[in-house]
Amino acid sequence: MSDSKPAREWLKGKTAADLDLIEYGGRVFFPEVIHRLKKGGKFEEVPIAVCIPRAPERAIARRDAIALATKWKLDRDKDADQFDTLDTMAQLAHAIRTPEEPHGQAYPLEWLLSTKEEEGFEERSLWAVWERVKAYTEIIDPRITEPSTEEVIAAVVAIDHVRNLTPLAAIAGPALDSFVVSMASMLCTYLRQQPSAPSTATSAPAP
Repeated sequence: MSDSKPAREWLKGKTAADLDLIEYGGRVFFPEVIHRLKKGGKFEEVPIAVCIPRAPERAIARRDAIALATKWKLDRDKDADQFDTLDTMAQLAHAIRTPEEPHGQAYPLEWLLSTKEEEGFEERSLWAVWERVKAYTEIIDPRITEPSTEEVIAAVVAIDHVRNLTPLAAIAGPALDSFVVSMASMLCTYLRQQPSAPSTATSAPAP
């Protein structure tokens, strides 16, 4: 499995218009392509749409993963790594949709992973799409908003208490950026209110 950093880097600076977002049925879909290896070693681009799986879809995906693991005789404890991969692919199967309305699920899990001729996709291509899905999740996740004053204060107090950054460990991506910026802004606001506060204005260093 690859790191999602390249996908996040690809998204930097892009607007909704740049991504050609599709809005249908109260949710957002992203146009994508997935590659399938054809005879002769050539890759075929298959147009798809992807969405962020919702809670009921994630629950169904877990059920699909368990069912396929049982069929393949995988032990969830002894084969934990394989099951985790299968579970991720099940989430991906529910994220991959048809490019045409009503954007239903394009492929069932077992078909997606099939090695039969004219079925399934290359593993690298599947992981590449999954990394895009995770990156899209970051930009539309409603939890990734500017933190409240109370949340920032709580984080600052927690950091002061443990004297390290572990209180921020559960925050990632744009949410972490927002927290750090809010902390800096709050500190500057506090300093400006002090009678002998140092200047918080930024200036270019002297040559």
